[in-house]
Amino acid sequence: MRSHVDPCTFVVFLHVDGAAIDGALAKELRSRIFQQGESPNELLARLPIRTQQVRFHEDYHYWQGLRLPFVYRYATLALRQATRAFTHLSRQERTYSKWDCVLPEFERMSLDMRVGRYGSHLVCGGDEARFPAEVVEEVRISPLDLLECATSLAEFQVTQEGSRTDPVVFARWCKRNPATLEPYKFAAAYLADPALALRCILPLINATFHTSEPVRTFVELLGRLWGMFSTRKDDARKFLAQPEPCRWRDLFEHLLGQLPYEAEANADGYILGSPYHRIGLDEWVGGAITAEDGGRLVHPFLGVQARLWTEEQRASPEMGLLMDQPAWATAETFWRARQRFGPTLTVYRIHFDDGESRTFVSGIPDGSGFVSSGLSGASDWRGFLADFMTMYGAVRRASGAHFDEGQRTCHHKQCPHYEDNFCNSYLIIPQEHPNCGFPTRIARLVDTLKN
Repeated sequence: MRSHVDPCTFVVFLHVDGAAIDGALAKELRSRIFQQGESPNELLARLPIRTQQVRFHEDYHYWQGLRLPFVYRYATLALRQATRAFTHLSRQERTYSKWDCVLPEFERMSLDMRVGRYGSHLVCGGDEARFPAEVVEEVRISPLDLLECATSLAEFQVTQEGSRTDPVVFARWCKRNPATLEPYKFAAAYLADPALALRCILPLINATFHTSEPVRTFVELLGRLWGMFSTRKDDARKFLAQPEPCRWRDLFEHLLGQLPYEAEANADGYILGSPYHRIGLDEWVGGAITAEDGGRLVHPFLGVQARLWTEEQRASPEMGLLMDQPAWATAETFWRARQRFGPTLTVYRIHFDDGESRTFVSGIPDGSGFVSSGLSGASDWRGFLADFMTMYGAVRRASGAHFDEGQRTCHHKQCPHYEDNFCNSYLIIPQEHPNCGFPTRIARLVDTLKN
């Protein structure tokens, strides 16, 4: 089982080993023909239990796109960069297989910072920063590391049947499940209290994504947290003596208001080079106006769902637990959110033993989860989706950004377009490669946009 969420479109890609599927289901997955508009969701729900756990892992990543301002903002601005790049490349070179470009903004999620600790002190900076000789531990942390760590912690909370606040239980869980732990381990060592770190680290990480510099904010908040709880004053003891769920989100909201920002909130619409500032989710979900060209942007895959979540959380505040403390939300709230706020689009590729595969696309059947102008009816939104993923996949291949050669949707190695892999995100995989619509579709898009 391999999976990932694309950090720009927030499309989920799941690669499932067909050998792990029982024979009857595997046969049906191979042979079943779906009618136009028919959803494969019922069939896909019968996949193995481990697949369901991985699906929550990716659902939570999708929720990060809906609820964390830095992530939503990045995805929105990066998609604009991708569509502009496709237009530029179309005008520059009609033969798309020759395309090559550099998009440094796309690397923002993986840009790391050095973070060090000694005693009660924390330091952070880039490669050029000079750290004190007293530093006893130094790690490199990126926004992506923080997102993965948070997702591992959320997955632990909702799948662990015992204590969710016991570091020993968590360590045992991590031996059985792949997890990203560097930020948690660093926080536990700095606080000298793994139990405290386990209780607070998920809401702390989520709070960092309410600013333009998540890693810097991680250091700022962690230092302030140490100052509050290291002395074990009465207020601190009373707070920690409460059973979970404690009001960690309110605490970090208070601390976010104390940070030394360099500009006003929502200062600009740049992926790189922004001054340190707070980011508001409502402003970006509502269609923020960018400083660059005055354009109003709404993410086509996240915008509708993000607005709906905001509205529902106002009516039902318990939904606020789903990001920071999901294990303490009621089962009704949890499963309702899984049903209503599942990924707008999930791509399943089932890999069979003979090298063949089958690709299924699962999502909101009527297209109501997508934001695009002028769409009316199922055929319109499916056409929009196919065009969009064609353009985005081609830009991924041309730039190498968010691109993994192994994350193909197609198995037709004999196809003349297979090696170039500009079709890496194409969703309509026919039984025979000569029937694939990708070459015609991308040619039409290039001709349309080159003028």
